[in-house]
Amino acid sequence: MSTNRLEAFSDGVLAIIITIMVLELRAPAGADLSALTPLLPVLGSYIISFTVVGIYWNNHHHLLQATKSVNGNIMWANLFLLFCLSLLPFSTAWLGEHPGALWPTVLYGFNLLLPGFAFRLLVSSIIGLHGRNSAIGQAIGSDVKGYASLFFYVLAIALAFINPWISTRFMRWWRWCGSSRIGEWNALCAMSKYAAFLRGINLGGRTVKMDELRKTLEEAGFKNVKTLLASGNVIFETSVPAAKLNGTIEAQLKKAFGFDIDVILRSESEIQALVKADPFKRTKITPETRLYVSFLSDASSTKPKLPFKALDGEYQILQIEKGNVVSFLTAKKHNTPDVMDLLSKQFGKKITTRNWNTVLKIHAALQIK
Repeated sequence: MSTNRLEAFSDGVLAIIITIMVLELRAPAGADLSALTPLLPVLGSYIISFTVVGIYWNNHHHLLQATKSVNGNIMWANLFLLFCLSLLPFSTAWLGEHPGALWPTVLYGFNLLLPGFAFRLLVSSIIGLHGRNSAIGQAIGSDVKGYASLFFYVLAIALAFINPWISTRFMRWWRWCGSSRIGEWNALCAMSKYAAFLRGINLGGRTVKMDELRKTLEEAGFKNVKTLLASGNVIFETSVPAAKLNGTIEAQLKKAFGFDIDVILRSESEIQALVKADPFKRTKITPETRLYVSFLSDASSTKPKLPFKALDGEYQILQIEKGNVVSFLTAKKHNTPDVMDLLSKQFGKKITTRNWNTVLKIHAALQIK
């Protein structure tokens, strides 16, 4: 189920909540400025509560934008959040009418604590569906700010029993400084493009259908996922940090297909640099020539001395740079499987090879906005 209906419903409820709160702002009895003075506490509580709803709307919007699909748990968690926020007009009005009073302040603090707990429950439900290794799971991380919000609201409620005025100011300060989740949303919005090369699939019973591969990555939170050919080439956008990306994808693939799949990644800029360098520009191309780029998972792997020739001189490695092995084969007595066996012996199993035409197609696909 997509998030469109859930987001539209939530936006409507939040708009109604703000409307109810503003209706509590009554016109003053007098016609001079002094008549506004008794209304200042009401106006102050309205401003705080409007800010509360506005921040939750902003956080909720970004959260659902990063959510690929929803289930029953998410729908109920979202409904609980809206219920908690719907109580704000009542507690806001009571605090506005009795500023500095103990129990209106305690109730208002409790009314801020409840949505904080509900939002945390919503986040947990979404991560539960998409996985801790999904893009949204990686961006939220341990959610230190979410738990800190709950702690500070409890502290504000306790302060109300000592001094309600201090408690109110403390709640106002934390609402402005601590509750916006700009860092997480910036992380989710800072999308980067990658090409993923899967090694050793669709061989020996290790079947991976491209439609299932695309669906697996989409459900994990990756955006604009596209597969090219049937050899395990995927391009996508993600906000997952580069250092965690490889492990995240491999974990999702093992969960979906039931066996380990080695994944080697290259960023959009790395593919661009490779193509721009035109590594075969000095190679004499004949009908028998096969052009290859092999991608190493570890750029520091042991490298053979260049120039490197093998397979009766038909195979030659032109360069090894930034984890990319550029080579070609003049296919007379030997063919591509012979090259694969040779490369595995030279560099180990953490290597996968594509022909140059495939690399060019991937490069072209990455340029599409």
